[in-house]
Amino acid sequence: MAQSAMQQLGGLVRTARKKAGLSQAAFAEKCGIDRLYLGRIELGKQNPTVAILMRIASEAGTDAATLLVGIVMDRD
Repeated sequence: MAQSAMQQLGGLVRTARKKAGLSQAAFAEKCGIDRLYLGRIELGKQNPTVAILMRIASEAGTDAATLLVGIVMDRD
């Protein structure tokens, strides 16, 4: 089964966080969000707002557009 767009985004967020060398707790604190919320985003179970996505991208040293590149939407 193909991953949903939220699952794909979550994987990209996780990769960016790990590339920054931060734990979920440390990264969530830098982003000003709860660690459980970040964990749910990374699992593809929580859809972040645009503002949160921009904050996550910024703290990961990138931008939201770069995080979104390559996400394939399921057309079914």
